[in-house]
Amino acid sequence: MNAPNQSEKADKISIIALILGIAALFVMGLAVLLGIFIDSIGIASFLNPVLILGLAAIICGISGRRKAGGRLALWGLVLGCIALFLSLFARIAIFIFFIPWLGA
Repeated sequence: MNAPNQSEKADKISIIALILGIAALFVMGLAVLLGIFIDSIGIASFLNPVLILGLAAIICGISGRRKAGGRLALWGLVLGCIALFLSLFARIAIFIFFIPWLGA
């Protein structure tokens, strides 16, 4: 009786991982668009939520892969990793490009 319940729980975790991965990439894209069009907001305001969503997607993706081995968990894991690396790249790019602008 325990096996179907475990499978359903793993499927839910896989779906959550996919949703979190998509949300992380959506927030990153929104950050770029708002950073371009609205100067007062900037892209750096959205990098922490992207990191949190990306890490949550990775954790749920790993958990879903261990329990069910589903494709949804794998896609959530991949999307979370992409969002995490984009966010880290944006942080490094902002740091490198704005140091000369500050006059340091």
